[in-house]
Amino acid sequence: MLALGALAMAVVPATPVGAAEATTTIELKVVGCDGCRVEAVQNVDGSLPYTSSSERVRRGHVRFVVPTDRTVQMAFIVYAPFDEAAKAGFPMVVIVGFRGKAPGDRVSDAFAAGSHRGSGCWSGTTDSLVTNKLIVTRQHVREPVLGPGTFTVAAGHLRSTLPARPYFGTRRASEMHVEDPSICR
Repeated sequence: MLALGALAMAVVPATPVGAAEATTTIELKVVGCDGCRVEAVQNVDGSLPYTSSSERVRRGHVRFVVPTDRTVQMAFIVYAPFDEAAKAGFPMVVIVGFRGKAPGDRVSDAFAAGSHRGSGCWSGTTDSLVTNKLIVTRQHVREPVLGPGTFTVAAGHLRSTLPARPYFGTRRASEMHVEDPSICR
């Protein structure tokens, strides 16, 4: 009888039935991109099991409330009205971490304007609130996929780094666009 009681205790769910799912509120102050649309996406092996609603930046702010467990392998995608790559189907991916910067380190505009190895893939959090500043700038680049000549694109990074997953190759001036579905590798 004691063994049956222990077995019954072992199958009791850890979370009470009907309990609310843990959420994380992500508040971004956005500089340089009023009117942009931003999405938070979870990318697992090239598929997107979670995509937030697309939020328009208003008065320099955007806010998401996402399930906390979906912050692992999350990326922020920006559709800037001036971004010719985004209009062609390759939206900008915000760089959340740089090689050589620890989580929480400040990223100056001068640093971000250089050429660095950066990641657009967040390792995630268990915090209920995350605040940061998203800096968006215009860059002029040559992009053979779009055709000959130069194109105006958005570049973006967070002012304070987040814990990031594996790094992409070297990116110039925080410019990173979705070139394939595997944002988080």
